[in-house]
Amino acid sequence: MAIYCLDAGAATTRVCLAGEDAPRVRVPSARGDNEQTPQTPSSPSRGLAPDWAAAEEVWLAALAAAAPAVDAQAVVITKPLLAPERTTRRLRKFALKIAPRVWVCEAPTLALLGAGLETGVAVDVGATAARAVPVVDGRAVPHAARAAARLGGDALDGRL
Repeated sequence: MAIYCLDAGAATTRVCLAGEDAPRVRVPSARGDNEQTPQTPSSPSRGLAPDWAAAEEVWLAALAAAAPAVDAQAVVITKPLLAPERTTRRLRKFALKIAPRVWVCEAPTLALLGAGLETGVAVDVGATAARAVPVVDGRAVPHAARAAARLGGDALDGRL
């Protein structure tokens, strides 16, 4: 059974098939060379994507590039930690266009589950910030999460 994994970050969208150690495809999360790039649902705006059509276009292209000949049976898609329920519904609706089974889950939870853990701290250093999110028994604990906006992407590279 082919299971796509889609992680749409603020700067890049990553796609793999379940069981792979690294993404098959990494593409910019925004289309074109526009200086004002549209935000994707996992941008720092906590799930509010002003241009869902553009985000979905990027995701479909990334999925097609990852496994053009594979008929997906399921899609696992990440969502921002504090995303509103409407974002989860929108992500699920998008994923159902691709596969009959869908799981939308917070990225920190998926990171720990992928490592075979149900409890721990997931640390994510992204393009816009670094975040530490505790996960207990397979559930993220958002009120205990911490973020450092100045420790993402190029800002972190400059400190190393």
